[in-house]
Amino acid sequence: APQEETGMSHGNNRWRPVIKQYAEQPGFRPGTAGVKRRSPAVPAPDPAKSLPAVANRLMVAPYPKKATPALCAAAAAIKAGTVAPEEIKDVKIKRPSTAETRGGRQARTQLLAPTEVDDADDENDDGSMDPEDFPEGNMALRVAIAPGRSRQVITFRQKNFIDFDQQLALPKPRLAVFEHFHGSKVYKDLFPHYQLPNGKQAFFYFVSNVVEEVEVQMRPPPGLPFTLNGALQSSLPLLTPLSKVAKMPGSAPPMEVEKPVPPTAPLPTQHLLPVKRPHCLEVEAFGELREDPLRIRLIERHVERRSTHFERDQIEAPPPAAAPWKIEHSVFRPRAREAECRSFWNKAKFLGKMFQVDWARNMKKEKLRISIQKEYKQGYGGTKALDEMKAVQDLKEVVEKYYRSIVRLFDYYSVLGSGDPFHVQLNAYSSFLEECNIGDQESESCKRSDLDTLFILANYTAARSPLGLGPHKRQRATLWQLACGSKGPHRKRDARSVADKTSKLAKCNDEHAFMRFEMLEVIIRISMAKYGKGESPLNPGQCFTKIMEEDILPRLPASATTDRDDYRNDRLYCEPVAEIIKRDLKLLQALYSRYRLPPRSGGVRPKWMRMDGWDAIVQRASLLDDKFTLQESRLIFVMSRMHVSDESEDYGKYQSISFIDFLEAISRTADLRWFPTTDELAEAGYKEGMWQWFRSQEVGDQPPATLPIPRRPSAESAMAPKTRPLAEKLEIFLEVFFQRLFFDPKVPDALYTKENLLKQLKKQDKELGV
Repeated sequence: APQEETGMSHGNNRWRPVIKQYAEQPGFRPGTAGVKRRSPAVPAPDPAKSLPAVANRLMVAPYPKKATPALCAAAAAIKAGTVAPEEIKDVKIKRPSTAETRGGRQARTQLLAPTEVDDADDENDDGSMDPEDFPEGNMALRVAIAPGRSRQVITFRQKNFIDFDQQLALPKPRLAVFEHFHGSKVYKDLFPHYQLPNGKQAFFYFVSNVVEEVEVQMRPPPGLPFTLNGALQSSLPLLTPLSKVAKMPGSAPPMEVEKPVPPTAPLPTQHLLPVKRPHCLEVEAFGELREDPLRIRLIERHVERRSTHFERDQIEAPPPAAAPWKIEHSVFRPRAREAECRSFWNKAKFLGKMFQVDWARNMKKEKLRISIQKEYKQGYGGTKALDEMKAVQDLKEVVEKYYRSIVRLFDYYSVLGSGDPFHVQLNAYSSFLEECNIGDQESESCKRSDLDTLFILANYTAARSPLGLGPHKRQRATLWQLACGSKGPHRKRDARSVADKTSKLAKCNDEHAFMRFEMLEVIIRISMAKYGKGESPLNPGQCFTKIMEEDILPRLPASATTDRDDYRNDRLYCEPVAEIIKRDLKLLQALYSRYRLPPRSGGVRPKWMRMDGWDAIVQRASLLDDKFTLQESRLIFVMSRMHVSDESEDYGKYQSISFIDFLEAISRTADLRWFPTTDELAEAGYKEGMWQWFRSQEVGDQPPATLPIPRRPSAESAMAPKTRPLAEKLEIFLEVFFQRLFFDPKVPDALYTKENLLKQLKKQDKELGV
């Protein structure tokens, strides 16, 4: 039976045959065998090639029209543009699915019923028609039941067919059909009706002597006999467990079946019920219960009448526990979307991406590669190709371990120079050499003049890139690219940018200052100049490790070795700080938008705040003093940014800070800028509070009846351990910070409120333009 009919009874299967298709019966004509003919000239139809009388009205349909004219007309209409392809409904070339045909109950092809068949004047007495009354364009249909097998192709002809070899009348599978009239409810919910190709509806009943609905699973045959008993047995053997129980091992016919008797359960060792003979443990003693008289005890209790008074207390339910604070739902949430690393921290994987970009750019410089090769040959022997590969791999693995420290010192020394705060200038480079005591006047290649030459050499841009070399040198450069791991989207671009002065990298690279990858290059050259050049048997990797461990890291200032993510974990990312920022969030957003200053050379205002806007805020709020200098302020600006893998991709954005970076810069300023506590102000005699003290510090005039307030040890330097939480310091700082931004010496009596400051900032922002 079909899948959808599985589990139905025998009758349901016969009333619901799945129709696979309707097809023309070759050699048959519509008509009825044995009826009277109207014209004797018309020969009698062959009974084997005629439809039964009942099927005449239902199983006759005209030949379908050819689809070629309709397809040509549809193609012409689509080409002319008068109609869209989806609007054509007369032509369908897609074969309907099984679900659309409802398991065969809906015919795949719809034909029109011949009007001649429905004419009542041409019908015979039994409701049939003569063959000559049918037009030539009609055809008789045959029905195929799924799945397609030879005995399931049903035609409406005689009941039996004759086997001429054996002269037997054999039954054929038949399909009974009778018409269903629309609106009739006699057979409703009993069995379904079918839609015929000519538009009529009918019921089918499958008549066959072959029953296939139930599949009988045969029992697997027994195994081959391996004993004499098994070979001489007179019936099928029992199952294995029963055979072992019923037969004695080694027995021969005639066999006596063993009937095992299970042993009885042992008697209990004591009586659990009151019996007449409690000391007897025989079978008869169990069950003889002792008949004891029924005892009834009456107890008198004195009941006192009591009155109950109810009082309702007002109990306040504790507030529901707040959900734990998560940074993903705080004011810092946009940072994970805006940062290139897609995180709140600069992860090690992203630093590895930064290193690959800087390393690939350095390895495009032929002079640097030649220097590494020479130093490696002095420390090791071997073939030339092996030396090149091993030199680069050894040096790359060593430099990558110290890359995070190199990025920190680059950020620190970039703000020390007098030029672009995102490049290391020559004076900052000189400070780096002096603080780390790198120069050696007794050395042949590491004197101060030699180190200045390295500054020029690291800033030198090669005239040709590896792509412009000859065939032998280009092959050699390719070998270096594979050894250095120069791959990915930056390889070809960086190779071209070495010689292309109009590239993004060339436009943002100052020829008289270091970018990040050039700072990495100069440290490599310094390490080989101080500990290489044949003076010691060290390879380039060992020279780099020695200068980092003995000269640079121990002597760097504390601010140059601080990881910016440590401050975020220890001080910034916490619920109290986020709540204070959230309270003044609108005011901070207006302040950030106000100080997006337009370029000095003219042009459109940037979307982000640049260094000049941050300097203007610091100057306007009078935050600079002898401890909090302009250098400290700019270092806060640089440290508040998230890392960028390639500075040249969007150098304008690289020089700016986002709004979340601005919030971090404000928090770092509040943590570094010293403010006294409320108790210290009261002891020193400042009755008007923090604003009176701040104004006196700004103008340098000590108010009468007040005492100077000394700095706490935690405020002496940026790296001193902090004793107060950041949330407390940030709250005090923002109050004085906002009030100083609103204060105008020309109008000292203007009333300060946060609402008035917000209106002032929005007005100034609107005057600057979009």
